[in-house]
Amino acid sequence: MKLNCTLLNSILLSCTFLITFKASSQSVNTQDSLALVDIYNNTGGLNWTSNTNWLTTQPVSTWFGVTVAGGRVTQLIEYSNNLTGTLPSSIGRLTGLQLLSLGFNNLSGSIPDSIGNLSSLQTLLLTFNQFTGTIPETISNLHNLIELDLYKNQLSGTIPQSLARLANLTNLELQYNNLTGNIPDSIFTMHALVNLQLEYNQLSGHLSPLIGRLSNIVILYLQNNQFSGPIPDSLCNLPLLSDLDLSNNQFSGSIPANFGNLTNLHDLWLFNNQLSGKLPASFGNLTNLNALSVANNKLTGNLTGFKNLTGLGSFDISYNRFSQTTNIAFDASQFPYLRTIIMNNNAFTFSGLEALLTTYHYKCTYSPQAPIKVHNNGSALSVSAGGTLSNNTYTWYKVGTSGSTVITGDSVFHPASSGQYYVWVKNSIAVKLTLKSDTVNYTMPVAKAGSNSATVSFYPNPAKNNLLINGLDAAVKNTLNVTDASGHVYLSVEVKKSSAYNLNISSLHAGNYLLTIESNTTVRSYNFIKE
Repeated sequence: MKLNCTLLNSILLSCTFLITFKASSQSVNTQDSLALVDIYNNTGGLNWTSNTNWLTTQPVSTWFGVTVAGGRVTQLIEYSNNLTGTLPSSIGRLTGLQLLSLGFNNLSGSIPDSIGNLSSLQTLLLTFNQFTGTIPETISNLHNLIELDLYKNQLSGTIPQSLARLANLTNLELQYNNLTGNIPDSIFTMHALVNLQLEYNQLSGHLSPLIGRLSNIVILYLQNNQFSGPIPDSLCNLPLLSDLDLSNNQFSGSIPANFGNLTNLHDLWLFNNQLSGKLPASFGNLTNLNALSVANNKLTGNLTGFKNLTGLGSFDISYNRFSQTTNIAFDASQFPYLRTIIMNNNAFTFSGLEALLTTYHYKCTYSPQAPIKVHNNGSALSVSAGGTLSNNTYTWYKVGTSGSTVITGDSVFHPASSGQYYVWVKNSIAVKLTLKSDTVNYTMPVAKAGSNSATVSFYPNPAKNNLLINGLDAAVKNTLNVTDASGHVYLSVEVKKSSAYNLNISSLHAGNYLLTIESNTTVRSYNFIKE
């Protein structure tokens, strides 16, 4: 049976090394040298990108990637050097190793348990390989370990609880594997941790409140897993936290009210979860924040309390249920670094957008928005699209017919017949947004004898200070009452011998109201909006 040429060459080189080792490398521990030979042979050393001096008569300290001190191999750095095959158990003989860096290669198979024998190891970097199987429990024997990077492999199983024995560990990076289960509570006792990255795995369950014990954590990446339940309040007790990514999970409930305690936050990513409620007012304390994304949740309310976030560079609140009734406070003079605003697929109207787009001249995505509601006022239809009325153009459509009715500067429409109607509204400043309404069934009112109430109309709607009412029956006394939905009367006025009346509503608070017109022949009610 013939030996493979590559294998034969490797054997010959190994034999040559063993014969000459005593003469050329007396200062290097024998078991270290033999372990290196085994590693070379098991990982395709002949095909490494660089294998300078390996398995030659040259001192081991001159072999590419090898550092020797005090007769022991202290560093083995073969980063991105085309290592293939498996890592042999003989790696455990290099007990003087302080740094092992084999990242960005094509190593496969399991991580040998013998790696736990490297009692002097401070840095273990096996990233970007194809290691499979579980994380060896023996790694917890490496009490001097400061950095453990196993990311971008195919490791499976759970995170060993025993890793908590690594009291000096500052960096734990296990991202981009196939790890399952929850984060063991023991991990949260690792007080030296500065960087914890577990993203892109299949971790699940609720995030334990014990996470608040990681008092030195600066970077916490848990995105792209299957975590669920609430974000624990204790997360807000991490004073040094700078980068937090919980995106692409299933977190639910409201954002903790004390989120503003994280005053060192620089990047905050909460998008693609099931969070609800309002953004906490304490967000205004996050004055170091550069990037914020809460997109694709179920958040509501308006954008207030952000005037202190002057360092923002990007802001994404898209695909939520935010609304706004006042000017949105993101103008370029207050936010000099803000280059991206994404706020589409919410419930914003032209209120606020006009002021924002007048002062902000960088990327702003604000279309589309949720449909607006059509109000049926008896003899007229109207919508509240916000913004300045004179900047708005209302195009009304009747379902089943061609053509449309275009009205500029007035949100009130008087249909000529019964049917189903809807409206599209454009604004001369927020030109990329067309607000579309729902469809409403409208029935033409029929006037009673002696009354012309079917022609009652009022303008404008929404109104700020005055509501001009037309079409009153001048032959009788008309009583005008303004109430809320509960029937509380805010205004009551009697109008005699006049078909029109200018009703002063400046004393009303902003909101929805009911205008009731009573005469001796009819009682009519109409909805209107006070801005």
